Amino acid sequence: MQRLIYALLALPLFASAQTGWVNLEFQADQYGSESSWEIYMVGGDSVFALGGPYNPNSYNEQFIELPAGEYNLVVSDEFGDGICCEFGEGWFGIENTCGVSTYVYDFEVAQITVPFNVLPCPPPVYGCMDEEAVNYNPEAFFDENCVYEVTFLLDLNGPHPSQIDVPEVNSNVNGWCGDCWAMTDENGDGLWEITVAMPEGEHLWKFSADNWEVQELPVGVLESPCFLFDANGYVNRTINVQATWYCLRSAGKAASRAVLFQDAPTDADNWSPWANFDNGSCTGLAPTVNHGRRRS
Repeated sequence: MQRLIYALLALPLFASAQTGWVNLEFQADQYGSESSWEIYMVGGDSVFALGGPYNPNSYNEQFIELPAGEYNLVVSDEFGDGICCEFGEGWFGIENTCGVSTYVYDFEVAQITVPFNVLPCPPPVYGCMDEEAVNYNPEAFFDENCVYEVTFLLDLNGPHPSQIDVPEVNSNVNGWCGDCWAMTDENGDGLWEITVAMPEGEHLWKFSADNWEVQELPVGVLESPCFLFDANGYVNRTINVQATWYCLRSAGKAASRAVLFQDAPTDADNWSPWANFDNGSCTGLAPTVNHGRRRS
């Protein structure tokens, strides 16, 4: 009896060890409504998975769990001309981390069959796949939730609110926490900075100081795509954190005076680091100074 109980307890482990998976990608052409696919186990006629029809030119991805075994992926085109290349460069493929990796880029007939073998395979790992991210996971198969370092710079060498002691960055990322992202000026040159981790995507932020004792209050925001209102009606700057754009020397030193106009002159007598737009009122400038505009 004891031996039988041990055997029964081992059955779920054995069964799970015989399970695999594939990830199927399908890029439809202009006539995605004509495309479909099915997966059959070799030697049987039961459909284990299917997909389509699709929207025109749509990208589609489907995770499919399968018992270990040999399979056929049968892809069909109702009109008979496949999905490449006269009406868009369609393609499809299947892949996993246990030996399956087949992609087809030249499907130009009514039907194609792709054989593949599913081995017992542990579940895929979800994580950040970008080596430049602070949370890069080399084991990840599905990409999600990358986080990047972002450096904010604030130049306080020109005129600025006299009551500022320690500037800070507030954002929806830190919950508008006040001084938890306090900036530093270690060499005393008037250039304050902080480097923080921010998830990819668009976020709201602004400069403030001394735990919200002072904050910038942008005006004229209807003229600029670089500002948005938050849920409480306050105006904030925007940042779109991406793998190839870490913001902010541009929205650091630039954002300290104008997100839209990075070439705003800092040597003017009346330059203000809190300004959001160059309104042409700068004084004390040489006649050759260029007030050129450039969007950050």
